[in-house]
Amino acid sequence: MKIIQKDRDGLQCFIGLDRPTLSHPSNGGLRVKTYKSQTLAWEDCRNLSLVMTNKHRLYNTGFSGGKIVVAMADCQACKKELLSFIGSMLNELNGLMYTGCDLNTSLEDMEYLRNHCPYILASLDSQVDPSIATAYGVVGSIQGIFGKNLEGLVFLVHGLGKVGKATALGLQKLGASIMTYDIVPQRADLPNCKNISQDHNWWDIPCDALVPCSISGLITPEIADSLQCQYIVGSANVPLSEPSVLDILQAKSITFIPESISSAGAVICDSIEFYAPSIFKQVDPCYIYAFVQEIVEKKVNAFLAELTNSEESYEQVISTLISAADKQPRVGCQMPDFLEKN
Repeated sequence: MKIIQKDRDGLQCFIGLDRPTLSHPSNGGLRVKTYKSQTLAWEDCRNLSLVMTNKHRLYNTGFSGGKIVVAMADCQACKKELLSFIGSMLNELNGLMYTGCDLNTSLEDMEYLRNHCPYILASLDSQVDPSIATAYGVVGSIQGIFGKNLEGLVFLVHGLGKVGKATALGLQKLGASIMTYDIVPQRADLPNCKNISQDHNWWDIPCDALVPCSISGLITPEIADSLQCQYIVGSANVPLSEPSVLDILQAKSITFIPESISSAGAVICDSIEFYAPSIFKQVDPCYIYAFVQEIVEKKVNAFLAELTNSEESYEQVISTLISAADKQPRVGCQMPDFLEKN
């Protein structure tokens, strides 16, 4: 893992690259955030890049892991100057890094960035929404655990941004009962969902699965010790605050589905956009979303089977799944066969 740091006019920019080549470039979103220290920004870039590595390898997307993290005091100030700066850095890398949306960056930002460099994968020339694709991947993950009929099951969706909202509504359509929580309570007001945002001890509420769609580091050791659920599966990157949290969850018989499996919808879209561009631009997005949902559901099935039938650790199971993925065609190249069958 290599992290490049470049500073300009109060901006601290970090680009994480995990052994990229021109035939296997790094790929990860552009995150803009206020950090308490340069060290925390560097660590965020490293940790997120490593998560992206597992996402790409687990699904054989044709990319290696990467991330761009920008530390700045005001995440909306001087956005055009920031994007111009990022564009110049991507041009210097000359195809070794591709980026897209992440925290505090939008499709409009990617449109502007594309004026400065060509190394963008953000569904700009199609009707596909990467956030919606991510939500379909989370729903597919939950189907991989519980099956396609979710009647009688209760899920707590934490974070009702675009991904969380689409996830909650998607699970509801499958018959599940949904509790919603958001730091901005009104965002959690969804039809026929129970908004529990006023209950600050959300971790004490029993449910079948916690679905984190909010911030990194959400689940601390203290929260993990109080959780009353069977599974944790969501879209948030690095939802466990530290490695010891996984030990606590295992001691409580709570199964954590790694986010490198459950939140891979956007990178699967990137692979289709890169390797099957004409299909990606022309096909109805519902087929892309259905493909993501099916692929992620199968991956969760494989993860749980390996975890149950072997004595391997989480890391060993991920390594086993990566080895199996290496033998398969790149996921974006599988889209034409999916369309033929559907």
